[in-house]
Amino acid sequence: DDPVTLALSKNSLISGKSTFTVDASKHSSVKKHRHDHNSGSRKNSSPAKTKLIENSEFAGLITEGTAETRSQKPSGTIYFAASEFLDNIRNDDMLARFRKREKAHSQWLDFVNTHTFMKHVMSRFPKYRALFEQVGAEYDLDWRFLAAIAYQESHWDPQAVSPTGVRGLMMLTRVTAKQLGISDRLDPEQSVRGGAQYFKIVKKKIPKRIHELDRTWLALASYNVGFGHLEDARILTQKLGGNPDKWEHVKKRLPLLSIDKWHSKTKYGYARGHEPVTYVRNIRSYYTLLKWLTRQETQYKSARADTNGGLAESL
Repeated sequence: DDPVTLALSKNSLISGKSTFTVDASKHSSVKKHRHDHNSGSRKNSSPAKTKLIENSEFAGLITEGTAETRSQKPSGTIYFAASEFLDNIRNDDMLARFRKREKAHSQWLDFVNTHTFMKHVMSRFPKYRALFEQVGAEYDLDWRFLAAIAYQESHWDPQAVSPTGVRGLMMLTRVTAKQLGISDRLDPEQSVRGGAQYFKIVKKKIPKRIHELDRTWLALASYNVGFGHLEDARILTQKLGGNPDKWEHVKKRLPLLSIDKWHSKTKYGYARGHEPVTYVRNIRSYYTLLKWLTRQETQYKSARADTNGGLAESL
């Protein structure tokens, strides 16, 4: 095999640091694009080059791609960051390195789920970002956290409807919507405001003595399974020697609510206790990805501002 050729390129636009450019066609560890089951086989194009970013926020692989591909990615945006991530998601160890660096709390971040999420970031998220930002500010919630909840609920589909009748971006029940004064659950603004309001109501029920981020994760579980069932799980946690104020302890006991031996001893009875565990896990993963994407966006914009400033000075 030909040796890997490294060309040192200074003043990287992406990281603002020295960058090694690797010719992908000469490196056996850089996988060629496989068949895309959604769009069919990729057309032949000029070889893509891959940047190995040194000392960047995410020391991963960022594919430049062809000029045609790059022109479709608005530079310096979340769309651009998500697109670059997708370009390289097939790299064998990319997700493992991402999980390690971002301290993702589960192995859920696999190829299929992350690929789908990034596709939706590019196709659906831009339409609702401003809404998440506005409502997040109004309710003192990180808008990325709010967006992560919405993605778990509906994949950012405002017309989503479940077999049980919950619907909209935040998949609110008819009863909850009525309590919150929401007249149209399919209206994105009403749905997001309702979801934010309901989460704040639920979180107020969680004892304030519980430290963050445990209090937030417990509130999320309550948002999903109901406060009564969460309290049953916390009581079981304490009886079994765990800490009822720690999410890592409570999540191990929530699934017991689906077992007769255990739920028969609780106040609120049977619940599909594995569902809130998955619910919280998924939202934490989406939240991690959105935080990473916005950091990448900030880096792009900062690097561009530095570049433009330097150009202005030279002129």
